[in-house]
Amino acid sequence: DLVAWWRAPAELTLDSHALHIGPRTLAYTDVASIRHQHNRDHLVLTLRDGERVRIRLAIWEDGYALADQLEESVGGNLEAATLRRLQAQDTVGFGPLSMNASGLTYKGHMIPWAAIDSIRTQSDSEGMETDETLIIVARGKTHKIDRSKIVNEPVMLACLRQYLPGA
Repeated sequence: DLVAWWRAPAELTLDSHALHIGPRTLAYTDVASIRHQHNRDHLVLTLRDGERVRIRLAIWEDGYALADQLEESVGGNLEAATLRRLQAQDTVGFGPLSMNASGLTYKGHMIPWAAIDSIRTQSDSEGMETDETLIIVARGKTHKIDRSKIVNEPVMLACLRQYLPGA
């Protein structure tokens, strides 16, 4: 992190339309996906042109608050488009999970919405390591998904709330 801190721009700020990394401005609408690598304290933004921008949260003051704000801002832009796709009967991928109007697909198995008993997140810390897990219980079977691998997690969670109001 010392090298990353030394190379990092002096300022990283957010406004209502964009992320500002030093002199560079990244509009939220230019972000195609966001992935929070919890185990590494990084946010990885993939832009519409395929470029990836990595933000190391540990080197910024209030890095986790920044991550929450950024995920909310980017997710807000992606959520409406994702919901339209779901309503049009498309399947939307979120890394290891995909979702459509019928349910979730994980490891090639469809889990209908009606079969889902609960969905929750869990944090486990051991020394410096923190594991963040999404736990889906369906038909009595527990599925554990590393949240660091979920793409557009804020969008996925918002969509889950549409289909599972208790989630």
